[in-house]
Amino acid sequence: MLDWTSYIGKVFTGDCMTLMAAMPDGCVDAVITDASFPSRADVGGGPGRFAGWMCVMPRITNLALVKWSVPGLVEIAGAVPVGWKWRHTLVWHKPMTHGRIWASSLYPHWEPVVILGINGKRNGARNASDFLSCVPCMKGMAEDVGHPTQMPERVARWLIEDWTQPSDLILDPFLGSGTLAVVAERLGRRWIGCEISPEYAEMATKRILRAREQLALPIEPQPAPGIFKHPTLDLDTEGVPG
Repeated sequence: MLDWTSYIGKVFTGDCMTLMAAMPDGCVDAVITDASFPSRADVGGGPGRFAGWMCVMPRITNLALVKWSVPGLVEIAGAVPVGWKWRHTLVWHKPMTHGRIWASSLYPHWEPVVILGINGKRNGARNASDFLSCVPCMKGMAEDVGHPTQMPERVARWLIEDWTQPSDLILDPFLGSGTLAVVAERLGRRWIGCEISPEYAEMATKRILRAREQLALPIEPQPAPGIFKHPTLDLDTEGVPG
């Protein structure tokens, strides 16, 4: 039998349904994922896959944050598992967005993050916002790794910080480029990521390993505030040089 615990902090390369079937009831604190393109084969989609994992999800967790697409809101509304509630919808405002909805002249400048669950849990942030404005990940950006639907790290941080606690276990059934895993590591959360594409699973693994190397680097000591160290003279001068 598949040992699901061996994938905590690792990428499971394969169908998320396989791993989820091996997970016991209530073992995950939150499912956070980007399922915006369920029909695209290149990002692990396909007919019936959305309804399939959505039906399994309530058994292993009581909270899910699913980033969806604007045209797909009707689809997700019809797939909410029995016993669960559509608790709220967060809005990710996407300035500088390119690409049209369907064959129309509409350009989507926002995406919904649907919160599903029974007993929603969150951290101690009492004034968390349900709105975030953040440019999408584009080619040439520092965090871009070449995935066609890469989630910005800022969006992942927004969701993880507001809806989970340190040491919580998060499952991302559609890990993609590994954004959620990278941010979870930085924030002290445990995670499991599933990715059906071997190419993207390798991409995510390499990105996670680089992030771990950066976390392990020693922090360079910085001068105390208000102290200016001259680059050539061996003296300290209070304040900013004039």
